[in-house]
Amino acid sequence: QHQVPDMRLIHVVAAHRELLDSARREICAFDKPPYAQARPNISEEGLSVEPEWQALERNVTLRVVYHPGFDPDRLTELGLFAKKGERSRTSPVPMKLILVDSHVALIPSMRSYGPGHELRVSIVRHALLVEALQWLFEAVWDAAVPIMTSVNSENDPRRQMLISMLMTGSTDSAI
Repeated sequence: QHQVPDMRLIHVVAAHRELLDSARREICAFDKPPYAQARPNISEEGLSVEPEWQALERNVTLRVVYHPGFDPDRLTELGLFAKKGERSRTSPVPMKLILVDSHVALIPSMRSYGPGHELRVSIVRHALLVEALQWLFEAVWDAAVPIMTSVNSENDPRRQMLISMLMTGSTDSAI
């Protein structure tokens, strides 16, 4: 059976990419599940096509606050982004949010947030609203805990992973 692509998903992914491609100085984000698409290849090569990775390649600062609770694949991804230069912290976040250069925001709302909800994204350009969202980001960032994806003092990779998962608030079942 042939699966028809969800046009709303295509538009949201395109809006996300276009906004991140326009970044010149800094991208700030709140990241939490659910996700529009799973990343099929969690490797440097696989992530190199992602707009966040490409922003880091252009020397754009990337600061992300991740909602607590990661599985091992997500933690591997965070480690690769940290190695590339992303600054990441963890704290409960109220929503998904992307701020670009403190002048435009993207707020996705996923259909899985509630039954019958459509996949949507809001682009905010109103200076006062963007300023308030930037203030919210900075307040959460300041209170968030830095994510350590590796512990240099330990040579045991399983121990490093366990410490990282504990620090980032992963669930007992994920650990």
